[in-house]
Amino acid sequence: MDVDTAGATARKNAFEPNKNIVFLLGAGASVAHGPPLMAGFMIAAFDRYYSLKQAVANPSEQPTREFLKSYAKMFGFRDKCRRTLWAIDRDWDNIEELYTQADLLRLVEHRGDEITEQEQLCNHIASVIWDIYRGANPNPFMSKMLDKVREGGGAPVIVTTNYDLIVENAIKDAKQHWYYPGFALGGTSGLWTLAKDTHKPVPLKTARAEATTSLPIIKLHGSVNWFRMEDGWFADEEIAVYQQKVAFADVNRSIYQRWRQLTNRTPADPESTAIHFHPAIIPPMLGKAKHNQLFAQQWAAAIDAIRRASQIIVIGYSFPSTDAFMSRLLTEALSEQQDFRRLTVVDTVEPEKHGIHGLLATRLRTKQFRYVRQMAEYVVPQLSSREFDNWEQILK
Repeated sequence: MDVDTAGATARKNAFEPNKNIVFLLGAGASVAHGPPLMAGFMIAAFDRYYSLKQAVANPSEQPTREFLKSYAKMFGFRDKCRRTLWAIDRDWDNIEELYTQADLLRLVEHRGDEITEQEQLCNHIASVIWDIYRGANPNPFMSKMLDKVREGGGAPVIVTTNYDLIVENAIKDAKQHWYYPGFALGGTSGLWTLAKDTHKPVPLKTARAEATTSLPIIKLHGSVNWFRMEDGWFADEEIAVYQQKVAFADVNRSIYQRWRQLTNRTPADPESTAIHFHPAIIPPMLGKAKHNQLFAQQWAAAIDAIRRASQIIVIGYSFPSTDAFMSRLLTEALSEQQDFRRLTVVDTVEPEKHGIHGLLATRLRTKQFRYVRQMAEYVVPQLSSREFDNWEQILK
């Protein structure tokens, strides 16, 4: 695939006005396919940690030992935070709470380019999150649901807080294509690089369709196939690499080889895979300032998509207090809306307890809002089997 510069020039913006159907996906949209909810993260992490320990046949295998160290560091920080429960009632098993607390300490101890102990802690936590959320299975109904939108004349856009690759795998299995706004494919290496000159999406050519039919996937908190290195930020299109059954050392080697190809680096040791990369897993609140270039491009793309949306369908996202940025994003995006028709929330939480409840003004809540108390694993297949014009029968 090559960068579609002609297509980007021909369109003033990657998103068509009034046709966007924005799907805002949270953890509830993925949980049936492997990734845990944030509140259940620690249980999954303990299971994964002990399975990794048992799988280590050679104790001197450095990548695995270093990887296990990340789990140990995260568990140790959790235990430290839990010692405050006598005074402060927080759910330290919720990884968003834990990561945000670690990021607060990182900001307090920030010393320019110096890598502090808290910076290392954040890197360890990001590595564990990366490992847990790369264990996901594709949702075959996802691509079919998006096809229904296109057949009905709409333009689907994914905005997600999830790190997993469930949507990407579904699109790939359907032999379709996606792109990440703000990233451009770097040569033939299979790595996308973060665009330096603009936040606007850089669509990619596809084998069977124009770039306008490629699905934009906007990932507000990062992704398990995004990472940062000394040269900047990268996204990897070889998503098969990011599965739990693929050993960390093999993931490391795959990234290293393609990074060398992209940057024309020749290591002193041709067999060396000693690369230092960190998953681009962004804390839900404070750390967005640190990752400002990456996050700003996702933020800008999400705002632009929602401004041009006729509908927003929220699936499995509860607007938690740990992500104050989401309400700000909606506020900014809807402030210039010209043709907004409906906001639909699909979740299992009781309507009056859902985080969206306190955000909506009376007009939108009474005339343009629907709450569907249902699990995503049931709603998505239903939507994938109905014509887009008939979705109202399901989302009511």
